[in-house]
Amino acid sequence: MMQRSRFNIMTRLVGLVKPLTGHMVLAVMMGVLGHLCASFITVFGGYAVCPSCAVCLKSFNMARAKNV
Repeated sequence: MMQRSRFNIMTRLVGLVKPLTGHMVLAVMMGVLGHLCASFITVFGGYAVCPSCAVCLKSFNMARAKNV
């Protein structure tokens, strides 16, 4: 069996993957977009809940200011 150098193996693998570059870039972009969407669901949910707790937050801040 013939031994191949690591460099030859790597160049051959890069040559095989090169036609898929566009798909890989698209996959990475969609993954980042999905991660951002998943992260901001909780942020926007917090913004949606805040107006309903506005009275609680104001009374908390007033009580905290009196204690200082």
